[in-house]
Amino acid sequence: MTETAGPYTANIVDTVIFRTLGKAPNEHVASLKQAVATAETELWVPPAIYRELTDSGQESPHNPYLDGGVADGWIRVATPFSGARATPYE
Repeated sequence: MTETAGPYTANIVDTVIFRTLGKAPNEHVASLKQAVATAETELWVPPAIYRELTDSGQESPHNPYLDGGVADGWIRVATPFSGARATPYE
């Protein structure tokens, strides 16, 4: 997906979606990838969700749920908000 100068819809995805679909590659993840491409959008994953799904049990940590989509460009790991989490949003 290309960068846009104006507003856009952000599709923020949580852990349960990827745990339900299973580890990539599989037909469920392929269907999600196709739906994202058809909608001409991308999925954004909060950094905490990326870390939660990462397999750190090996020498080189990897994310079997998300790394393929990140490499292909249809999943992005969102930049964390700055500031304290306890600070209210206005």
